Amino acid sequence: MFDYWKEVVKNYEKSIIEYLKKKLEHMKENRKKISIWQILAAVIIPILIFFPFHLQNLLIPLAIILIILIILIVALRLIFLPLMDFIINLVIIISLLILTQFINCGNQACFWVLSTRIGTLGAYLVFFGILFLFIILAISLSGFEFWVSSIALTILIIFFISWISPKSWYAFCKNIPFLYSQTYCNPRVVKVDPIKTITIPVGGGISVKIEPASTLYAGEPYEFSFSISNKYERPIEFTIQPSIISSYGKGIEFIQPFQQKTNKLSAGESYQDSVYINPKELKAGKETCSYWAKQIAIAKGFYKTDIWGKISEVYTDKVECARDKPCKDNFICGEIGTFDCICIDWTTATCSKESLRAKINVKHSGFFLGSGKLYYSENITKPVYATKLVQGPLSVTLEFQPNPYIAQVHKYLEDVSLYVTFKNEGGGDIDIRDFKVEPQNTVIHTIDKEKEIEIIEEVGTQIISCRNIDEILHGYELKSGQEVGGILCKLAPPHVKLTIKNLTSNTVEEASVSLNYLKQFCNRKENEKTSEWNKNWENVFKTIDNTGLCEILSKKEETGEKRQVERGLSFVNIIVEFYYERSADYLSSEIIPYTRTKECLELEKKEESS
Repeated sequence: MFDYWKEVVKNYEKSIIEYLKKKLEHMKENRKKISIWQILAAVIIPILIFFPFHLQNLLIPLAIILIILIILIVALRLIFLPLMDFIINLVIIISLLILTQFINCGNQACFWVLSTRIGTLGAYLVFFGILFLFIILAISLSGFEFWVSSIALTILIIFFISWISPKSWYAFCKNIPFLYSQTYCNPRVVKVDPIKTITIPVGGGISVKIEPASTLYAGEPYEFSFSISNKYERPIEFTIQPSIISSYGKGIEFIQPFQQKTNKLSAGESYQDSVYINPKELKAGKETCSYWAKQIAIAKGFYKTDIWGKISEVYTDKVECARDKPCKDNFICGEIGTFDCICIDWTTATCSKESLRAKINVKHSGFFLGSGKLYYSENITKPVYATKLVQGPLSVTLEFQPNPYIAQVHKYLEDVSLYVTFKNEGGGDIDIRDFKVEPQNTVIHTIDKEKEIEIIEEVGTQIISCRNIDEILHGYELKSGQEVGGILCKLAPPHVKLTIKNLTSNTVEEASVSLNYLKQFCNRKENEKTSEWNKNWENVFKTIDNTGLCEILSKKEETGEKRQVERGLSFVNIIVEFYYERSADYLSSEIIPYTRTKECLELEKKEESS
């Protein structure tokens, strides 16, 4: 009996193995060739589901691609792309594209709908999961089976995502017992944007240090080093022009052509370099002679008189140089006495034994960042005085008028004035080029995901208008110690700006609430003395039960959001930035030339012989 059953089992195992072998051979014989078009469709379909395209924007590119592909197929007769298979697959892909224009997730991208439920990362994971699923279908199925299953799966996915969209989900969830009270069933979200922390700099400007060589040999080349440090908290751009100034006469400047290695400095960065003064390369600086050639000629007696003693002819050709008679080459017409000007070069200036100074002219960009507070009060209170801030070479005084804005006194004023006063606290000239004024308002977002409505409440002020900076400075640069001021901007009185956004249609409505009417607004009570309710606030409560601002203020417990909102109702911080360019000269200590040089001895002999 045992042998009998052993033989039965053995025959059964043999038949199973033979069956599997035949099945494997059959699968090998009937193994399908993977279609390129199915793989392409498997990639395109999930993209169309999650990121729908506007068909009208794709018509021209699609037409161009279609024409190019048909030309390639007909001209090259590609065997691996049969014409009929190509046309059928292309028609189905275009049909899916058209289908997604009408069947979508509530007129919204399905990716956005998913991200509202499971976050952006979760939406990406679902997208790549479905993409992988379609690729598996493209590999395992062929022809009619693939396309029918793909279209059915596409419609199923779109309808499922639409069902979990915010509008559908919350309408369904609130009717389910034990679920409607849970957080994930609450369509209402209230959040307060954190105020951006701005650090006001306490310094600024640049520092320049010049280190001259110990000895300057008169008439010969000379070298000195220097360093420039950026004290601003931002990068700056700069250009430098080195020169040497001699105290001979009224001061003679020789400019040395120079190529700097960089023109940008990061915050806290320094630039070090050296300047080689080559007498053959020196350029003449500004002329110092203040006399005209005719004045010098008359003073020195270079003229002719007539019989009556009047000057009939002036010999200006005998004048070496003057204000209207410049020197040639690299000589500078320098004034060395009363009605006395001569042509001076590097050798003449250094051999005069007069002291010299190395000079660096630096032109650099700069910025000023400051802030001032505009206060609001229901009752009469003490005024707030101006705020003065000093940063490097520039000081700015900010003042608001009125400040505080008192509801009882100033309710009929339509604006608040921002005054600025600039002062050049350092040397050089400051040219203020541009500015920016930005209120740090408190912003509350109230989002109803079921109604797809967002209410944005901005507590603070808005810029009404600003003047051009040239209207204050009159197109002039600020000289050292100069102070100039005036009205910079007009601001709206402190209020609440309301923005109603329809997240489906992307339409926007705006309204505003004066702070002295805020309690009336939150309590929905119409004041008999004003019609402001009917004009501005009615649409707010048509779209949402209560605003986030009113909800936060009504809470009895103290929270961080409530404290932030209450601060926003008492004052608003105004950030101001000014961008300028500054040009300043920096001088070294005195340099005493050594005059017992070959150049000086030759100059002495020349003067003695003349």
